[in-house]
Amino acid sequence: MIQMYYGRIIFLDGELSISLPFAIQAKSIQQAFELLKIKYEIHENQIFDLKITNRKALKDHKESSLQKYKESLLK
Repeated sequence: MIQMYYGRIIFLDGELSISLPFAIQAKSIQQAFELLKIKYEIHENQIFDLKITNRKALKDHKESSLQKYKESLLK
């Protein structure tokens, strides 16, 4: 079954550190990892950090923090 995988990849491109969010369709997390290496034309040793999930983030950190702040003001 093909699923959507979401996340962020941080890798070295020459002397630059690149951080990119992604959404990719794959059958497994391992296949998503292989597809990311092909898509960005990188080798495994160039990757600093990789976060993959099959759940789309509902809210980003700023929205969540703002909502909690507003709730604390109402109390």
